[in-house]
Amino acid sequence: MLYRMGKRIPELRGSGHFIGANAAVVDSVILENNVSVWFGAVLRGDNEVLHVGANALVTEAKVIPDNSLVPSSLGKILRSLTEDEIVSMHANTAHYAENAAHCIAELEALD
Repeated sequence: MLYRMGKRIPELRGSGHFIGANAAVVDSVILENNVSVWFGAVLRGDNEVLHVGANALVTEAKVIPDNSLVPSSLGKILRSLTEDEIVSMHANTAHYAENAAHCIAELEALD
């Protein structure tokens, strides 16, 4: 179901959209071509635009608030990264790589 709140209106671009009967697309949400929003999902563009890329699949009961970023999703929910997010992602990647190296070293020590 599409919900309009004041002047904010969901926008369906292209064709081939599927929106489950009890899914909610609210306010400033842009769904590009061939997006599927499955049953129970909630996409909200309350304060900022939520832009869902072409061919995206939003699975059952998924809640996506406005201005969200879901990296590496099949359909790409789009928004520019902030500088803080970029720094955080780099730090997390380095942290996981370091932990993996320690785990491998400990496993090798067991042999």
